[in-house]
Amino acid sequence: AWERPADATPGARLHVGARRASAVGWTPAPCQCLPSLEAAPQASALHGERVARLLPRELPAAAPGVHLWLCRLDCRAEDVDSIATLLSPAESARAARFGTDALRVRWIAGRAALRMALASTLGVDPAAVALRRGVRGRPELADARFGIDFNVSHTRGVALIAIARGLAPQTRVGVDIEHRDRQVGADRLAR
Repeated sequence: AWERPADATPGARLHVGARRASAVGWTPAPCQCLPSLEAAPQASALHGERVARLLPRELPAAAPGVHLWLCRLDCRAEDVDSIATLLSPAESARAARFGTDALRVRWIAGRAALRMALASTLGVDPAAVALRRGVRGRPELADARFGIDFNVSHTRGVALIAIARGLAPQTRVGVDIEHRDRQVGADRLAR
């Protein structure tokens, strides 16, 4: 069970769960409050204050083999330029097509955070994480031999990333984060 952390900030809640691709009766985890987005002290010591603020923050494990990462999506222009170097050429081209700077910045920050979280799991450099578009456009690792599935959810200026290792065949991990004032039907999350 995941308890409300002492540094929890009001405003966001999450649902985490895994379901088989053919399963009908999926039950999401209960809503939880998220911890604040302040950088972990060790991240600041290793990377400096500016970069540490952009690193995804690992949360307590949601379930065996499922790890959660929380990241901020609203960044300053100079910060976005530095993390945009982690993106592939195709991802950079996609980011350039966004209609507003705010959407472009959030997408770059989210994709860079995903790459950092996956890199931490795989033990590789974030720029070396090979991603591809899977069925229905959902991103996935280009090399399925790693046995890792992941999912990303966004709300306002934050994203939540779930990374699962060791799932049964045909099982996908799913995560959802919503701002507290949004009405969510938990039974619809599995669709």
